[in-house]
Amino acid sequence: MDVQQGRSRRRIGRFGEFIFEFVILPTNDKFSSKPGPSLEGLSHTRIMESNSTHVGFVTMTLYSNRGFDKYGRVTIPNRLIHRFMKVFKVMEKAFDRDDIFFTDDEGKLAIDTTVANQLAITIPLVDSKQLKIKHELIYADDSDKPYEGVIIYLNRHATYGYMTYDELCACIYNMDKVDYFVYTELMVMEQLERTLLRERSNESISQMMDLGSRIDKIQAINESGENKE
Repeated sequence: MDVQQGRSRRRIGRFGEFIFEFVILPTNDKFSSKPGPSLEGLSHTRIMESNSTHVGFVTMTLYSNRGFDKYGRVTIPNRLIHRFMKVFKVMEKAFDRDDIFFTDDEGKLAIDTTVANQLAITIPLVDSKQLKIKHELIYADDSDKPYEGVIIYLNRHATYGYMTYDELCACIYNMDKVDYFVYTELMVMEQLERTLLRERSNESISQMMDLGSRIDKIQAINESGENKE
């Protein structure tokens, strides 16, 4: 997990050419701590206060050997994740049909592009972005052997990535395990703990600097007294 400017992210997994991450973003990133009443004789007890509201969402980012694409990321908010998962599960179930993928006369795996185009689904997302998923033959690891899979377009047809059938199933399985509420609470707690540790560290440094300045003053006084004598 990385924590920068109040934003935290945790990777869910990489499936095909896509990386899924859970992200929390504070709408008001203000943390404060103040001295509190001593508990059980502990003089450094502090009370953490936070008035921030954290929003959790999933990002889907394209990582392929075709290079960086500034359009290769979409955000899937909590209110749309059910639609995303429903579509992916529909596409997974469609692999059971016998009219999409078939074996041609040469014994090679083939696809009926007409049926695949008819079954393609577009998912509207936030900020006028969208995701389109369609069944496709996938050639993994630069091999000539095709696999059953899907092609996923992010925002436009020039930005796309692949998942094999197994990778699609793994994506669905892992995404089903994401609990937005629990993930958000745990990641916020980690942020608060890091903030508290950082403040304590800064206090220790300040105390060390104060002690150093006092020692310097004492040495200066002693040297001054010795010189006078």
